[in-house]
Amino acid sequence: MKLLLRPLACFLAAIPLGAAEPETRLLYVAAPGIRNYLEWGGHGVLVFDIFDATVTPPKQVGSVALRDDPGWVTFSIKGDYAYPSSGDVIDVATHKIVATLEDEEGRHVGSEKLLEIDFADGRPIRTGDQFGLGRVR
Repeated sequence: MKLLLRPLACFLAAIPLGAAEPETRLLYVAAPGIRNYLEWGGHGVLVFDIFDATVTPPKQVGSVALRDDPGWVTFSIKGDYAYPSSGDVIDVATHKIVATLEDEEGRHVGSEKLLEIDFADGRPIRTGDQFGLGRVR
């Protein structure tokens, strides 16, 4: 029996302050792998509660199987949605996929690039990007 080994790369993203559960601090780990079986090394997002720094290892509180390898995870300005680069949209409160990104012809798309613009009265009032800079309130 031959085993195919490949380097494992993990990408980390911490949920912004003031998100769905302000009393917890969640760490999202993008876990590339083979197929959609997280328990066997498949690709997805692993969610850890890192609020209590005395607990080692951190407590895993969820996982989300994705349709493709994630290379990045970012969050909406309010912190209520996570956007892995696979094109899935994750509700942070439930750790469930609530939407997928598609092009104008309904084909699945994914990207590490994200730009969010909030408008009020037709004018931009807030912007966010894939780096999540400047979101501490």
